[in-house]
Amino acid sequence: MSNLNYFGTFNKKYSFFVFIIFCLNLYAQNPSARFNRIDMNDGLSDNMIRDMLQDSRGFMWFATWDGLNRYDGYEFKVYKHI
Repeated sequence: MSNLNYFGTFNKKYSFFVFIIFCLNLYAQNPSARFNRIDMNDGLSDNMIRDMLQDSRGFMWFATWDGLNRYDGYEFKVYKHI
């Protein structure tokens, strides 16, 4: 009988600890994240993005129907289909 009480208490303490950690993680996000909208007026070759990724050098690559676009944070370099 004493084993059941021990494990029951352990489970309650463990559950409370997990709950506290979960709550702390909710506030760990940076609330000041900022997003900018980028479109054809900024140099993007097409407003319809098919795919995007960031390479190891920090460039953002956008695949569009009109070609591949490399963005360095300031301007676009467009690689058109041949």
